[in-house]
Amino acid sequence: MLMEVWRIVTHSATKIRFITNRYFVGRGRPCVGPLPNKGGHKVRPYVQERYFFNAPIFTKYLTGLLTSIPTSRYTYSMAKQGNCRKEILDAAQTVVMEAGAGHMSLDMVAKKAGVSKGGLMYHFPTKESLLKAMILRMIEQFYADREEKKNAIKKPAGRLLKAGIMATLERDQKRDRMSLAILAAAAHAPHLLQPLREAYRVHMKEMQQGDLKFERAAVASLAADGLMLHELLGISSYTVAQKNSIRDEMMGMIDEGVLR
Repeated sequence: MLMEVWRIVTHSATKIRFITNRYFVGRGRPCVGPLPNKGGHKVRPYVQERYFFNAPIFTKYLTGLLTSIPTSRYTYSMAKQGNCRKEILDAAQTVVMEAGAGHMSLDMVAKKAGVSKGGLMYHFPTKESLLKAMILRMIEQFYADREEKKNAIKKPAGRLLKAGIMATLERDQKRDRMSLAILAAAAHAPHLLQPLREAYRVHMKEMQQGDLKFERAAVASLAADGLMLHELLGISSYTVAQKNSIRDEMMGMIDEGVLR
């Protein structure tokens, strides 16, 4: 886009002179001062003009210039960049599941995504920024799943909490493998989990402002998190029928507004 602006601004020498004379500089108050005395002869004073950058006028001109540029080509370019970012994150997810987050490198991700390393670094300058983007993507996916389940629940009481529990307990093998790999990497770099901490702060506020008593909502949420963690670590001994019964019991408790 900047190249397009530069091309339009500089397409003719006349336009350059016009912009320089009218928009870039303006004349200030004249100042009078004597020239050096040469050879004992008196020299009459001269007028020296100051020039300054006329920022308001140039800003107005540049704004008009930018709004006159057609945006369709840049809309396409931005959409293409969005697709490239998605492809990089997809490739990073594959690399993490295959090699682990600790062994993931930008070179491996670039090769898997079919982009240059420079193209990858345009979106994600460091491995850390890429891992954080992957965690944010997981959080966004959780919110999308929760919203979908919330819309399917008819009873309004505790609907958001129930949708969150259902989204938490829903298992996806690929997502679980990636979650484990990222948790392993976060063990050596806890600051990577900052987006997750922020998400939990938002979740706390939602429970405090919900239609259930906070303590009851927190117990239900923690029970779902605990069951999910058991499944994630592969240490759960609950059968499918037992897990479904536990989930149904939590939903019934939320409907009643009482946790036994």
